Amino acid sequence: MAKKNGKIFFFKKLGYPKYPENPETHPPESETTVKMKACCEEFEKVFKEKAAAIKAANDKCGTLVPPMELMRAKQTYYYVTEAVEGESLAPGDVCNLSQADRCAIMRDLARRWPHWNPQVSCMGASPRPTSSWSRRTGGSGR
Repeated sequence: MAKKNGKIFFFKKLGYPKYPENPETHPPESETTVKMKACCEEFEKVFKEKAAAIKAANDKCGTLVPPMELMRAKQTYYYVTEAVEGESLAPGDVCNLSQADRCAIMRDLARRWPHWNPQVSCMGASPRPTSSWSRRTGGSGR
């Protein structure tokens, strides 16, 4: 968490991909370095596309927390979002939600376990960044 101009922001450190910054461990000409850089470039491209889609969807339903920025410090990627308060739901509370809200929760849970997802790409088995970009607003938002 960080605070700037009275606003609180959330920083998410991503475990993968790792940018090949150190020339001692990743010589610039090596095949591994070239593959790692290509994976990082693809990750950045896909991240920006997803961020744009989330922002567009948020304009319609208002229940999403779009990423504000993707950044890299040395080998590690981070993304920044507006900090939002979480909400705990007991099983009985989930039963009382609308079908649309229950489906949204199930989609979010499914995204948190990528081994259930046959479409895991070069980003490896780390959770997709979008899995934590939704917030509860009290209504179905749909």
